[in-house]
Amino acid sequence: MVIAAMVLVVACANVANLQLARADGRRHEFGVRRALGAPRLRLASQLLTESLLLSLAGAALGLVVARWGSGLLVGQLSTSVSRPFLDLPFDWRLLGFATGVAATTAILFGTVPALRAARADANEALRDGRRLVGPGRHVVGHALVVAQVGLSLALVVAAGLFVRSFTALATLDPGFDTNRVLAVRVIARPGEVAPENVSALFDRVREAAAAVPGVERVALSTIVPVSDNDTSYKIEAMDEPPPTGGEPVAHVNFVGPAWFGTLGMPILAGRDFSAGDRAGTPLVVIVNQALARRFFGDRSPLGRRIRVDAVGINSVSEVVGVVADAVYRDLHVPPPPTMYVPETQFASQSHHARFSAISLLVRSAHGSPLAVAPGVVSAIARLDPTLSLSVRTLRD
Repeated sequence: MVIAAMVLVVACANVANLQLARADGRRHEFGVRRALGAPRLRLASQLLTESLLLSLAGAALGLVVARWGSGLLVGQLSTSVSRPFLDLPFDWRLLGFATGVAATTAILFGTVPALRAARADANEALRDGRRLVGPGRHVVGHALVVAQVGLSLALVVAAGLFVRSFTALATLDPGFDTNRVLAVRVIARPGEVAPENVSALFDRVREAAAAVPGVERVALSTIVPVSDNDTSYKIEAMDEPPPTGGEPVAHVNFVGPAWFGTLGMPILAGRDFSAGDRAGTPLVVIVNQALARRFFGDRSPLGRRIRVDAVGINSVSEVVGVVADAVYRDLHVPPPPTMYVPETQFASQSHHARFSAISLLVRSAHGSPLAVAPGVVSAIARLDPTLSLSVRTLRD
């Protein structure tokens, strides 16, 4: 909004300069009218009225462009599986705002020319009609040009910083491969699936998706990176001094076997989760580099134990692997300390049933992951038509 207001001020300064030049071209006319008895207020009112008509015409054109531009904006923000809605009705609030902006801009660029017209000297205009430009106009015009250049320079710098930030985010390596990965949110609606059957159902969902032609890998997790979801627990590294600087908190994601391979996240030490990491087996976790540095320093975290202290959870898990840092929730934030828990072991840690919703990450063998989306959705629907599904690509 500040940038939009600055652009508007620059435009007003430009129009004010044009209005000054036009008023100087009419100095003889104003002088003659003053000689014939026209009051100064009448001349100033005439120029302010002209400025207001010009501003209202611009506001009306702006409303038309805004109406067209809103559709264009929605088209730019839309993806193949998601279309946002932008509500911009022509109501009294919008028209009132446009009218207020029009009146304000008319005052901004119309006041100085109106005042100069009101100060027109009848004797000077009649004595030398060829003189069109007064020395005062140069001072005001130069001041407006300086203001325009200053504001425009600020806008260019701000735009350059914005483009640099956007480019940095667009080219940022998130720590995983966003190409050829489809994210399918699978929700078992309450009452449709018994809690004790959810675990087996999600395993069958994964197997059904993996059998679709064109699918290379499939994995389950509770959180998809950069999806605005977050789970964090207070943790303690057993037999280690507590870390300095802030609470000992780690972000958590509950993932299944082959999740790191599906996302292309390299395991730097230790092992991946396997089908043997299930409820009733010794609890294990995989940590990222940020967590290893903060809680274990330069020492290897493999084989060490981490205690989770959260509502309904009080467990100790062994670190069996270290994975490379990756964005968790926000591209603007460096990868936080993160630990990955086998989603099949969560029930044994929390003494609750397995999740009623899960994210299925599907990597296609080649081409766009949307090519395998119909097959994946159909396979899941055939397995259980009561499941709720939402689909989008990880790149989106």
